[in-house]
Order: sequence, then C-alpha cells, then structure tokens
Amino acid sequence: MKPDMKRALKKIDVKDWKKISVEFGRDVLAVSVPPTCVELSMKEVPALSDPGAALEKAFANPIGSPTLEEIIRTKDKSAEQLSVAIAVSDITRPVPYQGEGGILPLLLRRLESSGIKKENIKIIVATGMHRASTPDEKVEMYGKEVVEQYTITDHDCENNGLLESIGTTKRGTHVYVNRDFYFADLRSLPDWLRATFSPGSPEAGSQYVPD
Repeated sequence: MKPDMKRALKKIDVKDWKKISVEFGRDVLAVSVPPTCVELSMKEVPALSDPGAALEKAFANPIGSPTLEEIIRTKDKSAEQLSVAIAVSDITRPVPYQGEGGILPLLLRRLESSGIKKENIKIIVATGMHRASTPDEKVEMYGKEVVEQYTITDHDCENNGLLESIGTTKRGTHVYVNRDFYFADLRSLPDWLRATFSPGSPEAGSQYVPD
C-alpha cells in the first residue's frame, strides 16, 4: 500500500466498520466497510440441472434469429468453404465454455455437423486490452481437446498487423477491429450475461467493441 494511503487510513476510525465478503479470483476477501455501506447483490438463481440440454434447446430455438444451420445455408459459399471466427472471453470471465455441457463443444459440433471444416474454424480470445492468455489458461477455459484440435489466437490491440481499419467516427476517431474476426464468413460470440457495476449487460456484444 502506498505511504500516503496508509497515512490517510490511520486517520479513519474503523472500529464500527463491518466486514463483507467479496469474491476475488478463486478466493473470497473479507473487506471492511463503513456501517452505512449498502451491499448490492443478486438474488440466488438455481444452477441448470442439465446445462447441455439447455444449450441445445437454445441453439435450436434462438431468440430473434434463424438457427445456426439456417444461417450457414444462406451464405454464398458451400459450408466446407466457409471460414468461421469464434470470439471467446479470457480467464477474467468465468464463462462455462468447456466440458460436455459447455458452450464450445456444443457449438463446434453443430458447426462441423453442418459441413464446416475444423481447419476453417479459428477461436479468438477477445482480450480487449488485457495481456495474452497463457497456454494453461487456455486449457482451463476452453478444455484440452479444444486447445489441441483448433486454432486459438489472442487478440492484441497493439499489433497493427492484426487489426483492420473500418473507418472513423463523427469525431474523427479511427476505428480498428480484429482482422481475422472481421473477414470471417461466419462470426460467433458465444458468451453470457452477468451483473455489472455499470448499467446493462457487458458481455457478448462487447467482445466486438472496436479498438
């Protein structure tokens, strides 16, 4: 802790402060807060008894969209010629990608059963401005089988070679997006919605926010 912060804290009477639990990575921290502090939380929601079945149902009955198979059939190329880019979150977001009932295996099976070639599928870790993910983190997030069988790359917002300019905003700000994702014939952003300190739901679409 910085010296000036330590000095400031010494002047604060914390004897009546209360402890609250804050999730931090895989741990839980006990944090002291003023007695008037209001703790915001979400109501308890039971876990899905069969996540795989729920995901299959969602894939078969998308909201406001054709099914994945129908979208593939509308393309002007045969399925085996299509390139696919899948943007996924990094280790900072506990999205249930891996496992038999995970998002990625189900999505990949549906793509390949529709005729998409495995070698034409690229998984892009949508790091935003985070550091690149490590090999161990990729295995933890996406599963060993997916890591071994598919091309997985990390987005790098500072590597101009990975970016495509798509114009400027009204204020003249240059807009760049990930080139592999932008030029893919089929783009997917499988993610989740979560509570956040700012209004709205930050995942899914935010994976494609331009740099």
